[in-house]
Amino acid sequence: TERFFTVQVGSFGARTNAQNLNAKLTQEGFSPYIVQMNSQGKILYRVRIGKLNSREDALRLAERLKKQGYPTRIFP
Repeated sequence: TERFFTVQVGSFGARTNAQNLNAKLTQEGFSPYIVQMNSQGKILYRVRIGKLNSREDALRLAERLKKQGYPTRIFP
């Protein structure tokens, strides 16, 4: 199992909303991706950025995103 850190910037019940945010982040120079998850019987589409080796790198990315107005959450 590959272990890495990633920054989540959105979680949506509608795939279209996730795709719109994904496109916006791509235009801003990021490399986002969408993860489909099942949470309590509902499908959620989570927009995340990065597969970083360290939590420190994830914190730096999260700070950069926060300054641009995005909510952030670091995983794992």
